[in-house]
Amino acid sequence: MQSYSKVFYAWQRVGSHNSARRILPIVFEAVRPKSVVDVGCGVGTWLDVARSLGASTVGYEGEWTKALPPTYPGLDIRAADLEQPLRAGQTFDLAISMEVAEHLSPARADSFVADLVALAPNVLFSAAVPGQGGNNHVNEQWQSYWADRFAAHGYGPRDIVRPKLRNDRGVAYWYRQNAVLYSAGQPTARAEGYDFVHPEHTAWYRLIHRRLTSGLKPGTLFRPS
Repeated sequence: MQSYSKVFYAWQRVGSHNSARRILPIVFEAVRPKSVVDVGCGVGTWLDVARSLGASTVGYEGEWTKALPPTYPGLDIRAADLEQPLRAGQTFDLAISMEVAEHLSPARADSFVADLVALAPNVLFSAAVPGQGGNNHVNEQWQSYWADRFAAHGYGPRDIVRPKLRNDRGVAYWYRQNAVLYSAGQPTARAEGYDFVHPEHTAWYRLIHRRLTSGLKPGTLFRPS
């Protein structure tokens, strides 16, 4: 997994922090986590917000983070090759992985989800959909692709973030489009419109030309589940 540049993380940090400040309170109200792990945590933005909400935190990111001065002092961020199975040696109340899975090889998808569910009974997950675009995206998949992989472990979707924040421009559109909480023991059935392309999707017009192959019907924002 290749990292973004230092400049990107400096630019992205503000928008990500604002998004985390709106999303995490919704999730915390639902699952009341005392401990949080972020897999693919970058410089620790989501961890910083989780910490401010009272949770103990641990993050995992690539070796490149060792070369950077701490963005959020005091965070426990551990180096890991996310293309390889994660051996955390501990469990948490909530695992987070936000827009990370699309950077990992397709062959890693199943085992990556297995790593996340081994970490916590609740997983806040967001990953880029086809055509979303971005640096080093090698496995863009519909939300249902990931839901099927969580379902294989008995984790069902709790779609509590997207309906509440769909029109909140203070949250980056990709989180409003992709962020779903998966919980152990939750029914694995998905509602109609689970596969969702937000109207603010920056690659929307490129997707119009891919409808026949993607299964997205002309004139709709939803892919049939």
